[in-house]
Amino acid sequence: MPEIAESAQRGLTRRTALKGAAWSVPVVAAAIAVPAYAASGDTADLQLSMSSGDVLEQTSPDGTRQWTMTHPSTFAAYSDAEVAAGSILTVSFDIRIVSGVDVTLGDTPLTASSTDTTGNVQTSTYAVPVAIPVSDYNTSTVRFRVSAGLVDPLPWAEDLNPYIVSIAAPGMTDPNTANNSVVSAVQYSDVTP
Repeated sequence: MPEIAESAQRGLTRRTALKGAAWSVPVVAAAIAVPAYAASGDTADLQLSMSSGDVLEQTSPDGTRQWTMTHPSTFAAYSDAEVAAGSILTVSFDIRIVSGVDVTLGDTPLTASSTDTTGNVQTSTYAVPVAIPVSDYNTSTVRFRVSAGLVDPLPWAEDLNPYIVSIAAPGMTDPNTANNSVVSAVQYSDVTP
């Protein structure tokens, strides 16, 4: 089974409390006493990680090649600073594999605010109606389930697009956008007899 490389790191990142030697002791003491989300201003390292998924696979009609892909279904969003409600969750998939998705936040279904299909790729965006509190992967209370309708039978093609789920907080600066997405690429290999 191929492993999927999760771009999101687990755990909190360190943030710098002091910027320069010009700060006075009272200002430093005040900065330390403020909650993390208030001290961060408009900066947050928002992250998304896959919690679970299924492996999809298909063999070429002549039996010599195969593709496999981890199809992620459950995700955790977390941040080193509070992110207000209104983050955008984006789901992108190859319509030759997936016929459509349903996204839920806990038990609450989310409605796509936009859907666009370009070539074989459909991209849907969802507004996240809750704030993402300061947390890490293990303590995150913001968990999404992306249920996908799979095409049956799964197709054989040598150019299938990756399945991508990402999150962003408009209006905030994210110092590390590399950990905002879970990308599941199709892995091709030869079948050995």
